[in-house]
Amino acid sequence: MEKSNAFLLGYTLRASGVKGEVVIEMDVDDATRYQQLDSLFIELHGSLVPFFVKGTKLNGQSLTVKLDGVNSPDEARTILKCSVYLPLEKLAVLDDQTFYNHEIVGYEVIDERYGTVGIAEEVLERLMQPVLKIKKGKVEVMLPITNDAIKKVDRAARKLYVSSPEGLIELYFTLGNDVPDDKD
Repeated sequence: MEKSNAFLLGYTLRASGVKGEVVIEMDVDDATRYQQLDSLFIELHGSLVPFFVKGTKLNGQSLTVKLDGVNSPDEARTILKCSVYLPLEKLAVLDDQTFYNHEIVGYEVIDERYGTVGIAEEVLERLMQPVLKIKKGKVEVMLPITNDAIKKVDRAARKLYVSSPEGLIELYFTLGNDVPDDKD
């Protein structure tokens, strides 16, 4: 499995019990979606290694798993502090106003007032809220992602429709000596 075909579920945090269980701190919005797993991938030495799951127990954002082939605390310690991945097809289907951060990279961003802003380059995770980094020419726009900002995700057309705070996009383009040229 390649990382491009997977998403980060979380990280192996610590060993638990005497039979080699591992606690995974999950980095997902709804941990209950992933409490019943058949398998998962752990990143070891730069490669995603598959493990079959023999049992799970969810406690908040932590998932204790019993992995096939990991039978002691010493064996569990060899896979601690590692990233845990699942295949992309395990992601829940979202509506047209929500998205996974990885999926909108490369989408055209269209603001309801200013038209085409540019292309989504990445979502930056910030302390208070995530920020969408948009690039058009030499201008970079940083748009805070809030419930009010995202109007529609058009996956078929690879377009993200947004409503930015008044004056925000204009400020970026004024400072960058560029102006949006496609008003929708």
